[in-house]
Amino acid sequence: MRKEKCILTLITAILIMSIIPLSAVSAAEILDSGTYTIERYGNDPMDITYLGSFDWSIDSDYTLTVSGTGADGELCLSSQGDYPWYNHQSDIKKIVISEGAVKLGDEFICIMPNVTDVYLPSSLKEIDDYVFLDAGKLQNVYFAGSEAQWKSINISPFGNDSLSSAKVYFEVADVSGDVVQTPVAPEITTQNIAVALNGSPISFDQPPVMQNDRVLVPIRAIFEAMGYAVDWNEAVQTATAVKGGDSIIVRLNNAVIDYTTGGVSGVYQCDVPPQLISDRILVPVRAIAESAGCIVDWDEAAQTVIIQK
Repeated sequence: MRKEKCILTLITAILIMSIIPLSAVSAAEILDSGTYTIERYGNDPMDITYLGSFDWSIDSDYTLTVSGTGADGELCLSSQGDYPWYNHQSDIKKIVISEGAVKLGDEFICIMPNVTDVYLPSSLKEIDDYVFLDAGKLQNVYFAGSEAQWKSINISPFGNDSLSSAKVYFEVADVSGDVVQTPVAPEITTQNIAVALNGSPISFDQPPVMQNDRVLVPIRAIFEAMGYAVDWNEAVQTATAVKGGDSIIVRLNNAVIDYTTGGVSGVYQCDVPPQLISDRILVPVRAIAESAGCIVDWDEAAQTVIIQK
């Protein structure tokens, strides 16, 4: 009798499990969540203006979901750096912005070095400065609207370089990633491009490529050819090249290069940012060479970048 009861209990448990949806069993656990109030402060500490709010949550898959319209459609912060998800910034891998948001305000996301995927609503019209400032691992942008809608979005050129090297998928409704159109990625061509330094060809273990009329080459090879020692910091996705008192600092998916050459320090704004192509970091050769104080020319007939030091 006891054995029969055990068998009956087991069968009952199996039947119950069979009717529970798989999503209910495997659903990600909410690790943290809250409602963020957007406020602006006047000269008087008691002068506080309420602008709106949004809800946010982070699950055990480290997906940050933001919902609500914020301040008249703008998702923004009350003050710079006031991230409600601050303690999780380095863990977040995906970001989902729900429908209704019209604008992502200044530095709204920022400093999320391990984000690979971002889901944006079709309602989005504007992306302000530095929203994707430190998102060097961003690979995919899933946009709920059409390609035409995406092209109409006003995207600030400041601090959003990682967007230019990410693949963009259109008409993707949610985090499931159900892609209904092929991605649009920056057009990259290879056409037997050569690079010569002071008349001598530079050898690369990965061929140079052309993107938006700019030639990109493997980062270590170009620096070492010019006599620089290169150090790569994986944590911050940054390469530092040093030769004597000269230095050049390159950040993945960031179009700004910092340099000190011949005692003069400055920044170089690239047309195309350093980026990951076929699992290798490639950099715009003109930007690197000119930051090092070289003269750069392009021989169209020979398809060769000519560098003179």
